[in-house]
Amino acid sequence: MALFSFMAPSLAGTNGFAVRLTSADGKGSDTLVLPNLWLFVEEGQPATPFLPPGGFTAVFEGSISGDLRANYFFKVEELAGSLKLEVNNEAVLDTNIRGALSKSVRINKGANAVRAIFTSAGTGDSSLRVGWTEKGTNVNPIPNALIAHARSPELQQAEATYLGRELFLENRCAKCHLGKFVSPVPELAMDAPTFFNI
Repeated sequence: MALFSFMAPSLAGTNGFAVRLTSADGKGSDTLVLPNLWLFVEEGQPATPFLPPGGFTAVFEGSISGDLRANYFFKVEELAGSLKLEVNNEAVLDTNIRGALSKSVRINKGANAVRAIFTSAGTGDSSLRVGWTEKGTNVNPIPNALIAHARSPELQQAEATYLGRELFLENRCAKCHLGKFVSPVPELAMDAPTFFNI
């Protein structure tokens, strides 16, 4: 899994967008917090440890806080899939083209609602990276300190699930508690250190 191989993603209580990922068949979903409008999933890998490999949809929700009122352009710097981006409930981008630039978007002082829907690529790797600029050139990442999301029971449950997974793997519980796992997890092959020649 390209996104979260060895560590749990950040969840509630951090800056970033709340992201709900849903498998293409709609049978599986996962929620987490990502620091920005960024995502990469290698072909044939699951988007998260709790989704099957294959197609998925990721819905980013949160807000960007403006210090002062200003106009910005959003640019899709990387895209393998499709993206719909809304700012303050207004559609500003609907594209499957890398390099697409939004129209000028007013960012008001205070919180500005952001919603992005990313649909994975049909074949190959799936990727997304969106930046912004005031002039239409020199695109920068959206500063993480300006991005926030609402806390929800769904995020709290996801945080507990990821912590449980991390503890299960870190403490090597599978060494004693064998069971049939749906998919192999590389971390299950870990063994305790040998301390040989120490």
